[in-house]
Amino acid sequence: MGGEKANDLMRLIAEGSGVDEDQDNELRASAVVTYMEALQDPHSPLLLKQIALWVIGEYAHVTADLDAMVVIDTILDFMEGSESDSMTMGYAITCLGKV
Repeated sequence: MGGEKANDLMRLIAEGSGVDEDQDNELRASAVVTYMEALQDPHSPLLLKQIALWVIGEYAHVTADLDAMVVIDTILDFMEGSESDSMTMGYAITCLGKV
């Protein structure tokens, strides 16, 4: 996934359809759950992990099924176990602050 496609995906999640806020929030909640799994997968590409951190930081609050402490623990585990670059760690720190 290239940078342009990543931006398109993040824009889609952020803007939603613009028609039905409930459906848009369902999409966001589903994305958060999916990206929580991707963040824990050591084989996920770095760009996907960056997108995951952004989505989780922005929309974890719309996901009723996830406790904030579970989200925080997952992000901290990612940070401890990851050999990511400083930009990705910046995404993780920002994500923590938003959660």
